[in-house]
Amino acid sequence: MNALFDLDGTLCDPREGIVRGFRHAFDAVGAAFPGDEAVGPLIGRPLLQCFETLGLGGRSAEGARHFQAFFESRGFAEATLYPGILDCLKALKRQGWGVALASAKPGFAVRFVAESLQILPWLDGLYGCEAEELSPDKALIVAQALQGLGWEPAQTLMVGDRDQDRDAAAAHGLAFVAAGWGFGGPGEHDGAALRVAEPGQLLDALVLARSRA
Repeated sequence: MNALFDLDGTLCDPREGIVRGFRHAFDAVGAAFPGDEAVGPLIGRPLLQCFETLGLGGRSAEGARHFQAFFESRGFAEATLYPGILDCLKALKRQGWGVALASAKPGFAVRFVAESLQILPWLDGLYGCEAEELSPDKALIVAQALQGLGWEPAQTLMVGDRDQDRDAAAAHGLAFVAAGWGFGGPGEHDGAALRVAEPGQLLDALVLARSRA
């Protein structure tokens, strides 16, 4: 069996670095930052969409570039693993699972974060968008992961916290396991094969999902 994981809000909490990145971007374009509380519901969304939602309008792409520059210099290192996630990844590998990441972050950033969090040794692959892509298609990233890893959809679970993870899984016939501790809002986990409340419960949930497959 294989597990394809989202990154932000699923394996790690990136909130601190992301909030700082948005604050930096708004300062860089000379706009008033709408506040930390406005950012949380947007974590995991395509970057351009985030700036548009936060009201930057025609300067959204410029803000997104400033955000990316901030993260390249420091923000990626500010993510922290959720408790129990490292043990889960290790146990899956010991049990013979395939384990990989599919994130809407740029590919270079996915690798940087995985290295920073010290989870790279437990991954069979990691996939993200192109560096210049501000509105990545999660379904396309999942397709690239499946092709690159040679995984069969019927033998692969998608684990994520947002509706784009759920929808990408559905597009390719993957069962979706919802990370209830992430940033997904009401309704984003509708249709999930399983919803897991806490990171410490994830391993048992995945083993259960495998038994149902």
